[in-house]
Amino acid sequence: MKNHVLLAAAAVALVGALAAATTTASATPTKTSRCSGCHSGVNVPVTATLATTSATAATYDLSAPTATAIGVFDGTTKVTYFVATTGRISVPFGKTYTIYAVKGPTTSDGIGTTSATAVAPAPADTTAPVTTSDAVASYVGSAAIHLTATDNVGVTATYYILDGGTQTAGTTVSISTVGSHTLEFWSVDGANNVETHHTVSFAVTAPAPAPDTIAPVTTSDALANYGGSATIKLTATDNVGVTATYYILDGGTQTAGTTVNISTVGSHTLEFWSVDAAGNVEAHTTVGFTLTTPVPAPDATAPVTTSNAKASYVGTAAILLTAVDEAGGSGVAHTYYILDGGTQVEGTSVTTSVLGGHTLSFWSVDGSGNVEAASTASFEVLATPVAVNRCSLRVSDSTIARYHRAKLHGTISPALVGDHASLYVKKPGSTRWVKIASPVTTAANTTGGATWSYSYLCKYHGTYRFQVRFNGMTSSTVKVYVR
Repeated sequence: MKNHVLLAAAAVALVGALAAATTTASATPTKTSRCSGCHSGVNVPVTATLATTSATAATYDLSAPTATAIGVFDGTTKVTYFVATTGRISVPFGKTYTIYAVKGPTTSDGIGTTSATAVAPAPADTTAPVTTSDAVASYVGSAAIHLTATDNVGVTATYYILDGGTQTAGTTVSISTVGSHTLEFWSVDGANNVETHHTVSFAVTAPAPAPDTIAPVTTSDALANYGGSATIKLTATDNVGVTATYYILDGGTQTAGTTVNISTVGSHTLEFWSVDAAGNVEAHTTVGFTLTTPVPAPDATAPVTTSNAKASYVGTAAILLTAVDEAGGSGVAHTYYILDGGTQVEGTSVTTSVLGGHTLSFWSVDGSGNVEAASTASFEVLATPVAVNRCSLRVSDSTIARYHRAKLHGTISPALVGDHASLYVKKPGSTRWVKIASPVTTAANTTGGATWSYSYLCKYHGTYRFQVRFNGMTSSTVKVYVR
């Protein structure tokens, strides 16, 4: 009991004496204090270490290894004491307790002091960060978007996802891909609160092209010299497109066009340039050229020879050859022929009475020596016919269906291949002969005649009557019944 009284008295005495040496213990550090009036000059610390916290107070572990006792005071009021070198106290939040270490029975035996202040822990952070962007609806060429995050305890990281791609940490988003885009972003703070994701949409458009300042380039195919006349072509190229090409011939009038024609003999100067769609005007280019009197071009075209040969002749064949040369050419000099592979003969008239088939080859040569490729004609000479005047007519089928054709044919003597006969018809119910065709003879026979054929469409029911006439001769009548 005596020791307790002494300890209390010593503590009260030390409150004033040691006030200047007292420090405040927070909720985390260990406090160590030394007494300014230590016993026999010995400085021995006393410590208060935070152990735990509850809803209303903080618990400290006390230690004074060389003390006899430890006293705890609230101001001048004793809270508790320990006759030991260690102890534990509970300090309500908002309170500061002073702890004294004493060694000996009197106030002069105080060897150290410290204090413990219980501070309530801060409430748990549940507020997520807030992130904003400076995105605008549209960018030209490229977009650079900045993300800014704020938080009450501090932002740990900011993330974004561009166009549904990979999650990326950062606060700057750059893109130059033309088109529409979507940016999703959010942040996380030091308490691991994750912000609700934000989404913005924007578009990147292609940058406007730089104004065209490049003029066209125009070239010409002009030669130094021309004979007779000149045709010069101008060709212009440009990166955005040529609007017009102009030229001035011999200092005359400005003309739009890409073809320059001139036939005036002498020296000439051609000035030309082009303008593009952006209005850029090309520097003028000038070329000189000379036109001389033209030298006639040598004749390199052969003549063309034709014949009036028919397929057949009676008794004697008389064939004429006609040759012409091109306009401005050197003219026909010679015409040659070979009959039946015989001797080459010069001339334009071919006559033969030899019966049978013949082959005539002929060609011409002009004044410049151009030789025509040979042409060939085939013909036949028939014997002189006996005086037989006959016109025959036959029909393949005497009975046919309506809208079928009556196939008519016959022989005419005398006649040559290519002669025209006259075919007549008397239709059902009619009393009048009507000419319906002029069939041409197509083949000769040995009696001096020729054959013909014709197909006539019968449209009515009844009996059709046909006749053929040639040079005063009339054939007998044939009938065709149409059922």
